[in-house]
Amino acid sequence: MKHLSATVFLLCAFAGLAGEPSWWRARGVTNGNASDDFAAANLGQLKNIARAASEELDAKIPHGAGTEIKSLLAGFSRGDDFAAINLGQLKAAAKPFYDRLIAEGFAKEYPWNSRGTSDDSAAANLGQLKNIFSFEIPARK
Repeated sequence: MKHLSATVFLLCAFAGLAGEPSWWRARGVTNGNASDDFAAANLGQLKNIARAASEELDAKIPHGAGTEIKSLLAGFSRGDDFAAINLGQLKAAAKPFYDRLIAEGFAKEYPWNSRGTSDDSAAANLGQLKNIFSFEIPARK
């Protein structure tokens, strides 16, 4: 039951989001084909979206993605791309991105409950991965 509640929590937290951010297609996150958002998310998918999100931050915010995100990306191993990820891993990988977005005023808080009420060991699904990285940054003026 804990796994279900964690999954429902993260899915409900993003139910209001419409469509995908404009940068996904431009940076190779999606190709326009439908995906099964309830399928298990894997490490390769997390690496791909994190690299693309870093490129987006580099292009759109002052001082780019920053050293914490660059260190995260550099620490990704070359193997295990098909290994499933859990909610704790997803949040840990997304945290530095939201730290930068919050610092630059593009977000107000993390898009998950930071009070530790979810089961971080529950499997993450593709919809949750996409929702965590669905931020949009306005173009610089």
